[in-house]
Amino acid sequence: MKLRESSPEWNLEAFSRVIDKLVLLQMQFRKNIKVKITGDNVFVSDISWLTINHPIIHKKQKVAEQYKKTNDSNFDKYLNIRVINWAIICFYNSKDYKPDWVESRWDHKIIEINWVTISMIQIDISEDERKDWVSVTTSLHHEYQHHLNTIIWDSLLYEETWYKYNSLERNSDRFIWVWWIHSRAWLTYKDFDFVRWLFWRDINLSENPNWTIDYDTYLNQMYYLDELSASFWQWKRNTFWPKELFYNNRDPKVVSHYELIWSNNKDKQYLKELFRDYIMPWHYLHYLKWEVQKSITEYTNKALQIIWENKKTNPWEEYLEKIDMIQAYIIQILWTSRTIKQALNLIRAFWKNVVENPNNWLKKEHLDYIIAWWKQLHQYL
Repeated sequence: MKLRESSPEWNLEAFSRVIDKLVLLQMQFRKNIKVKITGDNVFVSDISWLTINHPIIHKKQKVAEQYKKTNDSNFDKYLNIRVINWAIICFYNSKDYKPDWVESRWDHKIIEINWVTISMIQIDISEDERKDWVSVTTSLHHEYQHHLNTIIWDSLLYEETWYKYNSLERNSDRFIWVWWIHSRAWLTYKDFDFVRWLFWRDINLSENPNWTIDYDTYLNQMYYLDELSASFWQWKRNTFWPKELFYNNRDPKVVSHYELIWSNNKDKQYLKELFRDYIMPWHYLHYLKWEVQKSITEYTNKALQIIWENKKTNPWEEYLEKIDMIQAYIIQILWTSRTIKQALNLIRAFWKNVVENPNNWLKKEHLDYIIAWWKQLHQYL
């Protein structure tokens, strides 16, 4: 998926290549990974084949598998354990056992082993704890999206940007030690030109081991976009309306989207444009999927025998696949972005070069309907 947009120092081909890889992993996982609970038995779809042919993923997958093997006794009390794309996925029932470090009914924990970061995803199957009607499968999909966003993405982008920007892998401290510096803020300062381009405005970073307002803004926006991305597929109401209360995983405060991204007025204007022109109208994609599902059923009932005899695919199923891919790209672009301005640039390029393409993925009447939403939703900004 080509998202072409130039800047004085970059074009976005590196980002585009990684987005393509992560969308493939995301779609494979969402479509194929289901969890079935029977008592204390947890059945998970076979996930051993869910990977892409990539040397970094294969290397770190071996690290995750070895970590599980050498720490086998630590996993004795879990009900089911799987390892995929260097994420160790564990299920437990809190009525019988709850790991000491888990604070909620699902958890994404980062482990660093000899400068290699892997994930440990832990999902509680206890019905007493799961009182918000979120399924175990949905919880797993949400936490795996965090893994895609914060572990796989950083490593792949670091490779695609020629191993030049050492602060990209935010969950590893190896370059703090390599450069003999005192903090991640200082490491980020060494990547000043890259970070400044992501903001598209003047910023202030410091060699001081402490922080600056712009460094804090950078962290807040990355954590915010991660949570926005992971929540998008679940169709949470507060995902689509920027004045609603929301949160990121860095700050326990629950405030509006505008407050979460810190205090810069330009950043807030970029966020307003992002919601007004793209995120809020795309709320319609969920309704559109319902309509397409109805069409699939009707088409299948009327023409099933014809489809079988001619070995044709259902055109509505192909159309539903396109809508799912659009959503997957939105989710991954939101997190691929490390600042609000970059999210706006990438989403705008995706809209122009893909959604509005002459061979666009959406039918014209559906695209027109989404565009018509723009003015209708302005009142909620």
